[in-house]
Amino acid sequence: EVALECLRRRRSHSLKWRSKSVSDNAGVHRLHFIFGRGLRKFKGDLRFWYQYIDFCLRSGSARMLSSGLARAVRFHPREVHLWLLAADRELKFGHVKSARTLLKRGLRFSPGSEKLWGEFLHLEIQVARNIVAARQAKEEEEKDSEAAATKGAATSAAGTSSTAEAGVAKAEGGPGIWALASMLLRRALERLKGDPSSCAEFLKVALSFFAEGAVETAEEGEALLLSEIWAAIAAHRPGKACTEVPDVVAELWQLWWRKVEDVAASAPAVVLQLFAEALADACFSEPGKGEAPRALIGFAEEECVTSNVDASLSVLEAMEQVASSYDASVDWAAASLALLHQAVKRHPKNPRVILVAMGQLPAKDQKALNLSAVEGLTTAEAARVSLLAGAREGGLALLHSLAPDASPGPVIEVFLSNALAQGMDEFHAACAAAREVASTLWDLPRLRREVLATVLHAELCSQPPTDAPNRRTCDAFEELLSSLDDADDSKADWWLRYVDFVQRAAAWGCKTGFPTASDVHLRAMRSVANQTKYVEEAHRLLQSGAL
Repeated sequence: EVALECLRRRRSHSLKWRSKSVSDNAGVHRLHFIFGRGLRKFKGDLRFWYQYIDFCLRSGSARMLSSGLARAVRFHPREVHLWLLAADRELKFGHVKSARTLLKRGLRFSPGSEKLWGEFLHLEIQVARNIVAARQAKEEEEKDSEAAATKGAATSAAGTSSTAEAGVAKAEGGPGIWALASMLLRRALERLKGDPSSCAEFLKVALSFFAEGAVETAEEGEALLLSEIWAAIAAHRPGKACTEVPDVVAELWQLWWRKVEDVAASAPAVVLQLFAEALADACFSEPGKGEAPRALIGFAEEECVTSNVDASLSVLEAMEQVASSYDASVDWAAASLALLHQAVKRHPKNPRVILVAMGQLPAKDQKALNLSAVEGLTTAEAARVSLLAGAREGGLALLHSLAPDASPGPVIEVFLSNALAQGMDEFHAACAAAREVASTLWDLPRLRREVLATVLHAELCSQPPTDAPNRRTCDAFEELLSSLDDADDSKADWWLRYVDFVQRAAAWGCKTGFPTASDVHLRAMRSVANQTKYVEEAHRLLQSGAL
């Protein structure tokens, strides 16, 4: 039916028919009839209601649109957009009272909707502005009539009377006109105080109703309302009214910066990060001016930055980005090093600070870093720090700094790779040092097992095929297998590797101090829990060796 009506309109337009016939309205009436039957049957289909509203708007059916919106909000009272459409429709016809009533009813069903509160506040602000504009126009007309009157006592008396009336009118049209908007603002903040995101959105919308510099040019009541909005923004900033800081709430600090251009010491880290990014953007946007770089360097020296890990790292990142594309008039290196020294001094246990320090501090300053004091290193962070440290003591010291769920494998691999690059003697000494550290980790059995497994795997992989098996490797197998639980699936794999190792040792003729493959196999059968997996692999290995 819609396609047929569109085709009819295109044909009428192409044939340039000016006189209207019955068919011009019959198609629209039929579509209204079909929509009516469908909506009576599918009252809960919200998309169907929106489709009908869209059709009414496109076809210009004003009366049917009003009645359709009234029925839609009756069946879907919690749909905010329907109330907004209905109120907007009434405002277009100049029915302010009806629009206000609809918004009140919508808030009764959805008291936590920041959109309804924002539109209600916008309506009251528009009404107050219209009243003020009308009274100002009336005062100007009265002044023009006074200027055209004749001079004399009667004229003076009339002028005094009219001036007094104008003063009364101005007094009545002062803050009292804005009292309803002010009350609505306080009521909305009271309703939305439990939801920081909704409260932030409402305050952003409320501030958008006022132009820049509105305080100087606004009427007295409007200026008071704007001051209340700024006071609400100050009171609902992160760290003031809420502890969690979602992105939309952090934008309240950006609104506050526009007002005071300052950062409070109580601002959370996410707010300080946003401020550092804003200063960095200002340095890029105005490269020829020195205010933004000086502001960024001064911000790096603030107590609220140096005392907060996240804020310090964000400022360091911003300074690094700006220094790569800024002129040499600002000593970015000295400022970055000063902030980095403060961060290391105040947060010596933070892994991210240590990681940045090892990448940017000079070599003589890196020696003063206490890697063993770092806490909560992830696997990737530990591997990178170990790679940067290079020294044997530095790499193994990181094992005590790992997070509870982090793996020591990458740290040990980097440590042993550095030793292997210096020769096999250094590699064997590094393996012995790693096992010595593992022997001190009895209170951390998981970490100890993974260290022993990583070292043994490295030894097996690095042993040349032309070298005979070493007796120390048997001791390493015994130590690792004794630390593994029988229910651990990896224990069966290590038993299989042990069988393979002793088979190769027997092939080389190494029998003194080495167990036989059969002995290892029997011990494994009594130890592993997953017998099926082990037996299949062990049978293949035993068949390939000489028993």
